[in-house]
Amino acid sequence: MQPLTPTRTPEQLNVPFRIKALDTLTAANYINSLKAATGSLGNIFGKLESQTKETAIQGGASEIQRFERLAKEQNQIHKDGIVEINRRCFDCSSSFFTDTSNQVILKDYLNTQLLEHLKEQAQREIEAEIDELVQKEVTRCLETMIPQNLQDEVAGQKVELEGLRKELLNSNMFSGSPLNRLSWLRTSHPFLNAIIASPSTRWLVFNAGQPLVLANSDTLHRQSLVFLTTKDVKPLLGPEPYFGQNKEIGQLVVEPPDVQHSPTEAARHHSSPVVFLGLKENSKTSALPSSEFVDAEAAIANLDGTPYFSMDVADLDLSPERLNEVLQATEPAQNGQVLSWSEPRVLMTGLDSFSGAVFAEARSLVDWNQRNKVSSISSRQFCAGCGSPTYSMWGGWKLSCSSLLPWADNTGRKPCPTTKGLHNFTHPRTDPVVIMIAIDESGDKVLLGRGKKFPGKFNSALAGFIEPGETFEDAVAREMWEEAGVSVWDIKYHSGQPWPYPANLMVGFYAKADSSQPIRVDLDNELVDARWFSRSEILDVLGHPIGGKFGSNEYRKMAESTEGRNSNNQQTPHLNPTYEDKPAAGVKRDDPPFRLPPATAIAGMLIRDWVEEKIGFPSASISISEAGTPNGGGDNNVDGAVI
Repeated sequence: MQPLTPTRTPEQLNVPFRIKALDTLTAANYINSLKAATGSLGNIFGKLESQTKETAIQGGASEIQRFERLAKEQNQIHKDGIVEINRRCFDCSSSFFTDTSNQVILKDYLNTQLLEHLKEQAQREIEAEIDELVQKEVTRCLETMIPQNLQDEVAGQKVELEGLRKELLNSNMFSGSPLNRLSWLRTSHPFLNAIIASPSTRWLVFNAGQPLVLANSDTLHRQSLVFLTTKDVKPLLGPEPYFGQNKEIGQLVVEPPDVQHSPTEAARHHSSPVVFLGLKENSKTSALPSSEFVDAEAAIANLDGTPYFSMDVADLDLSPERLNEVLQATEPAQNGQVLSWSEPRVLMTGLDSFSGAVFAEARSLVDWNQRNKVSSISSRQFCAGCGSPTYSMWGGWKLSCSSLLPWADNTGRKPCPTTKGLHNFTHPRTDPVVIMIAIDESGDKVLLGRGKKFPGKFNSALAGFIEPGETFEDAVAREMWEEAGVSVWDIKYHSGQPWPYPANLMVGFYAKADSSQPIRVDLDNELVDARWFSRSEILDVLGHPIGGKFGSNEYRKMAESTEGRNSNNQQTPHLNPTYEDKPAAGVKRDDPPFRLPPATAIAGMLIRDWVEEKIGFPSASISISEAGTPNGGGDNNVDGAVI
């Protein structure tokens, strides 16, 4: 087959797109002629290009260059033709639009187009209104004809599906909080006192940050959180009322109806703080506004769900023997289940999404309260504004200065600064941390680091606290440079993860970097080593039985190094020791060349998503603008590579 010879201009080709004089056309025909002209030229060039390439391939390699040259020539002829058409149309259009009769034609045409557009828009609006009316009528009929129990079942299924949807959207462990936190009711001690007494209320208990767990007596490593009832924990709660405590023990504060932001709202100053976590709703219609709490007990009766509370027993004035006695009297222990205080990080690989999210909220809140000790006068934290002791408010969500209490003696003292304004030291804090991996330009290597404070050959993503005056992206670039001497660009967000060790928000990123540039860890000296790993190296470790897993002993070492807590020297010892992942006697374990974080940590998800090519960059970039070497510094408590 002979190719078409690209030697003719558009004027020489016998094609039906030649432009007529514009003074004989309506505006509509003028527009259509332009479309036909450009479309015909495109079709002609497409035929020429495909035929020349086909013939060139058949004729052998020696013909390829000649036909490519001919194709380029035809392409230029095509471009020249478009330029000529535009020039002629512009010249003609000048005379066309100066003619009065043509202006009338164009105006009629535009009015017609506008009318058609308005008709279509009106039709769409009418159809939408009809659909809405039909939907309302169908809903009314269904509510009338379908029994209430079936309606409730459907509503329950909708809630379940919504929960599954949240789990899919929040795939990181500890995320996707399943509780309605009812934050507007934290100030109501009638609500809190009523809901804490509910038989359905459940408690998550800690001891210096270590959660109480259930463990099978044969396989102690299979642990799960234990949720106790209010009856189980009542010996630990102190005197009633539990919230809205007045000056004298046993007296309830009566709030004036016209006072806002009272210092006695849900005040708890006679006992250790407890935290109201929220309500696990069975339906989406049960959360009541605070205005309905005229009768708290009647309102509680209308709530459909499970309330959750939490507390830490570390600062209670209880001997280890008395605490053990209380726990052994709980319903789970009476049923023969084994109770234990667990290293918190051990639970990362064993919790379901619901328990993980509740655990994250609970541990962060009890840690904040426990660090700001408000359990007794001798161990109280003091107000940052004036130095007075503090006390708990709002169901464990606020600390307040005791000088604000109506019975406080402030003779000769200046008013505490906290009497006005908002102060960040009175509310729980969450410290944001960027955590990131760098991917080289080929896409086949990832940069990981090994921190000084972490055990063994553990390599992970790099991380650091966000500093004042910088964005997330700024922090990523700065931390990458400070810890590994690497400049990054094309910084992309991955996902977030609440991190209750003790109260961080891990914000995951990945970025592009040049793997040919030298790595240096001598700037802030937080890493022992950092290097590029190939995809095959990471896959080999992830395929190893323990390559991406940690045992309790390793988690304990991490807690000691990052939180300054020695698990072996607790004031209250374990009821049962947590499991150790040691090999059986006489069995030699084949360890991997290095270790990686588990999939329940965002660092593990970043690495796995890169290995599985769920994240990355196109192999070729149009343009790359490297970030300059960022300035900044400072000591961080999140060191380099973290879980």
